[in-house]
Amino acid sequence: MIVISYTAIEVTIIFSESLFSKLPIGKVMSKKKPKKQKQSVYIDTVFLIGFFEKRDLRDHAKEVIQKVKGMCHNSDISVKIPLVALGEVSKENIETTNANKWRNPCGECKLSMVLTDLFGKEINAEFVSAGKEDYQLAYQLMDKDPQLDGADALIVASALNDSTARWLLTTDSIMLNNIGIEEFKEQKESNLKIADRFR
Repeated sequence: MIVISYTAIEVTIIFSESLFSKLPIGKVMSKKKPKKQKQSVYIDTVFLIGFFEKRDLRDHAKEVIQKVKGMCHNSDISVKIPLVALGEVSKENIETTNANKWRNPCGECKLSMVLTDLFGKEINAEFVSAGKEDYQLAYQLMDKDPQLDGADALIVASALNDSTARWLLTTDSIMLNNIGIEEFKEQKESNLKIADRFR
């Protein structure tokens, strides 16, 4: 019987050589490149309504939406529209008595069809519903600033709680440069920018 004995160091060397010999050259020391984190752009109600308006509001909304379309070619960027914003748009559409107020680019098609074409095909937006944490934060935001209504607070809260959110596009003066919102942004260390256009 042949007895073969190895020291602990020799065993380690043999094991290491056997293991690494099976790996491709250069594989051992290579590091995986970190994946780019997706970035999200949130769109507020005013831009959805403004897109169908006339005059300056429509022109501004159209300009911003066009830039959003361009950004969508980047797979790392997604567009998100809170469901509460769609609810506000529907409410505005139902309550309006002036049929000419709404721009109808495809003749007899309804608002829902226009939104489907714009955000379902051209932009491929994601329609997001609010979660429990969003409602909790929305309540805190309203408590901090009573001027914020429930819908606005919920839209802001959804964006603040989304770690991928980089932009919240709105022309609502109550949401722009809001001290209360800024305080919550600092607390959450959020990179969210709330603005009326890309800057």
